[in-house]
Order: sequence, then C-alpha cells, then structure tokens
Amino acid sequence: VHRTNRLPDPSMHAIEVDDDGSIMDFSTLHKHYDRGSGDIVSTAADLNAFHTALVSGELISPSSYAVMKTGSPQSKKSIHMGALGSGKQGYGIGYAIISLEEPNELTLLGHTGGYAGASTFWYYLEAEDTYLTLHANSAIKAAAVQDEILIPVILFLRDEDMAES
Repeated sequence: VHRTNRLPDPSMHAIEVDDDGSIMDFSTLHKHYDRGSGDIVSTAADLNAFHTALVSGELISPSSYAVMKTGSPQSKKSIHMGALGSGKQGYGIGYAIISLEEPNELTLLGHTGGYAGASTFWYYLEAEDTYLTLHANSAIKAAAVQDEILIPVILFLRDEDMAES
C-alpha cells in the first residue's frame, strides 16, 4: 500500500501529453483522496501473479470464482472491439466479462482502470490460459492504447492474421 505522494522508483511515470504537446507529470499527485485506486502500487508481474492465484483457486474457492465470471443481466451491453469483433460486455463481482462472438469467439475476463497519467488493462484469456497485463502512461488515451496495442497483442496471441486488423 502506497503511503506517499510520489510513486516509488522504479515505477513508470504517470504522464499525459497536453494538446499543445507539453508533458504533464502526475507522478506526484496526492492520491490519498481516492482510496482504492491510488493506494496500491504494483507491477505488471505483480498483477499477473495475483491473477494466476485468483484463477487457480489459491485465493478464493472455485464456486466464488464462478460467480465472478457470471455477469449480471443488467450489465450485458453490446460492445465492438475493432478487429477482435463484436459481442457483449457484462460485469460480475469484481470482474468485467467481455464475450466476443464475431468474427471469432473470445472471452476476456478482468478489469481496466486508470488514474491521472496512467491506465491498466488486466485480462485473462481463458481459452488460451493466458494472462495479459498492460500499463500505459495515459488515462486520456486509454481507447487508443486498446486499439493500437491491446487488440494487436491479443490477435497475435490468438495467432490470427494481423493483416486483417
């Protein structure tokens, strides 16, 4: 748990690029006002280790994990994720569930989050038994990070033709 105003080294800097090209560094932003999202500092490796323990049953029971993977009927909404296709997005207990149907079936389990100057994508691709965590230096450009980095990485992991994306 992070208790200071500065991200500890060797953390990435939480930055945004302003419209005029200037760099805004949020690495020293006072994060204590937003408990839960600003206090825990971790690496991609930390998140992958946590996710592995969660999925394997080391942290919670298989029945509790099954509830996490069950989206509420109220949260099933249509989603389109570029070259990955279209489907539904729901929310279980602490887990976003993205189920894409076309052009190929794909389920992403996990969560995204952001803070000034940083965003994280934290997913488990169940069919591939693959954990994927991506930290980016921008919350403002999270959609671009998804389109330009996350989706091509998932396509690569699924061994699909990148030329189609």
